[in-house]
Amino acid sequence: RGYSGRKIWLQMLVAHHRRHLAGRRLLQAWRNRVCDRVVKQVEEATECMDLASVLEGESTGELLAATAALHSRLASLEEEAKALRQQRQALREEAQDLRRWTMVGMMRQVASKVFGEGCMEEEEDDEDAAA
Repeated sequence: RGYSGRKIWLQMLVAHHRRHLAGRRLLQAWRNRVCDRVVKQVEEATECMDLASVLEGESTGELLAATAALHSRLASLEEEAKALRQQRQALREEAQDLRRWTMVGMMRQVASKVFGEGCMEEEEDDEDAAA
């Protein structure tokens, strides 16, 4: 293999990868369309008729596609929820740090040094419960 052989091999590898990704995108788009259609039918069915009769009209492949699409949506929502929890925790820590630099926070720090940590814990617990 020379330079041209490696270049051709790389081009073939890139083309194969592109075809693979295109197929996955088409499959995901089809699953989402089927899922949206099935969910809409289920929502309409709860208003007027039996849910089982609506789902019996769908093919097995369409139901599996809808299930896969719902699983992927659930996974993305779980990731988003995890990111939001982490952001909330970071904001709480930042708020805690900023509270220390208010007049009341600085007075508490001085009081905790003078009187000890024991008397200050009760007030902090009361604040956490109120928030």
